Amino acid sequence: MTTLGGVHDSTSAPENSLEIDSLARFAVDQHNQKENAMLEFTRVVKAEEQVVAGTLHHLTLEAIDARKKKLYEAKIWVKPWMNFKELQEFKHAGDVPPFTAADLGYKEGVAADPAKTLSSNSGLFLRQSSTSWVSLASPALCEEFRPHCEATDQSLEKGQYIWSEVTAAAFHNLKAAMCSTPALAMPDFSKPFFPEKDASGTGIDGHPPGWQSVPVHDPVIQDAAKHAVKTIQQRSNSLFPYELREIIQAKAEVIEESAKFDMHLKVNRGGKEERFKVEVHKNNEGSFHLNRMEPI
Repeated sequence: MTTLGGVHDSTSAPENSLEIDSLARFAVDQHNQKENAMLEFTRVVKAEEQVVAGTLHHLTLEAIDARKKKLYEAKIWVKPWMNFKELQEFKHAGDVPPFTAADLGYKEGVAADPAKTLSSNSGLFLRQSSTSWVSLASPALCEEFRPHCEATDQSLEKGQYIWSEVTAAAFHNLKAAMCSTPALAMPDFSKPFFPEKDASGTGIDGHPPGWQSVPVHDPVIQDAAKHAVKTIQQRSNSLFPYELREIIQAKAEVIEESAKFDMHLKVNRGGKEERFKVEVHKNNEGSFHLNRMEPI
């Protein structure tokens, strides 16, 4: 069991997840702004976390500085229920070993066929084909395509078709991103796969996109769970007390200065195990309220 304040391997998200990748990019961006640097993020090497009032992520990441790959250590403090994120520390940790095929995410002998991407990367294309490219590169399917999709999305809105120099440049950048080797390489199926979202407008588990997973050992999640169990006890006619045994899963959504917590709880009552799905709201004054509760 994780102890409060102890540094351990990241359990809320693995090092190759979009969540950790986003935190690493945030750290590099914050460092660049503060130090007027021009580091270019490449990948996360190691991800650890520490339970505080929220989560302190300890990341070892790789970035390019003056065309050389280097390692950096960053600490990012995150409190999801407050939509709070802050870079606490960023320092150089050494140089990266020579470049290998593994840096591209594929095993030796597997790569994109240049013949497959030559025609797509050439300047010869029909404007009508742009709709197919944009649909393939939907930011709902890959967050990395979002910066390239904004201009092309505007040009393809209903009732208009505007093709400007800005749109053409964005379109070429989009094709280059989709045809790059890391995007087309064979995936490593030995690593876990974490779906972030789909194109339906709701999360895979039915929650709106604003909901996100949070560590079950977070102090605020623990307080919300204890409030839920206490309220369940107050609403029950049982002579046996309810005891919180485990928080199985927790998600949170921040709405302005308040937050919602969706949790699956395992409790004991008179020696019998029971499970509940609860939704607890926390207002801007810090008070909890059990909004919904159902046995599962």
